[in-house]
Amino acid sequence: MRIVVFGANGATGRILVADALVRGDEVVAVTRRPDDFPVKDARIELVRADVTSGTGLVGPGAVTDRAAGRSRRRCWAGSRRY
Repeated sequence: MRIVVFGANGATGRILVADALVRGDEVVAVTRRPDDFPVKDARIELVRADVTSGTGLVGPGAVTDRAAGRSRRRCWAGSRRY
């Protein structure tokens, strides 16, 4: 399966990416800072996008293209302490 993880560089996102890789899935990891992403694996496609501004979410080669045709979608939300 190929899944899309938004916020892949956050604590919850990193857990979701690691879990997907253990299951043998391919991952589209969406993050504002792909250069800082700590996990290196051939099954990860890093995508620079910002859900707060919409940058990189739509258009040719954007997240919407990479997520097209996915039959399963899940949403998790982590928390951040301030």
